[in-house]
Amino acid sequence: MNPQEIRLPHAAEAERAIAGCFINFPHESAAKTQEAYFSPSCIVDPLARDLVQLIIDRLGANQSADFVSVVTALKLQWPTLNPSRITDFAGEGISLAALPSWI
Repeated sequence: MNPQEIRLPHAAEAERAIAGCFINFPHESAAKTQEAYFSPSCIVDPLARDLVQLIIDRLGANQSADFVSVVTALKLQWPTLNPSRITDFAGEGISLAALPSWI
């Protein structure tokens, strides 16, 4: 990849990427955000914020944070949620190594 083609995400892209990392790498993402003293309340996008908080809460309670259980739990807060929105997040959070820069 050409260095001129690499662009850092703006805030909305970063929020979606953070949420995607939580879908793709829940345990690792929770650890990295805790190390960075990052709070889900910093996320402006309400769905991304709720998703990140839900995964952190589920991991803290030793509950599953797999895709199906997360979407099922999110549907309690977001009854009209289309799972493809969460899949879109997952497509943007493909690099755990980039998570610190998105935070």
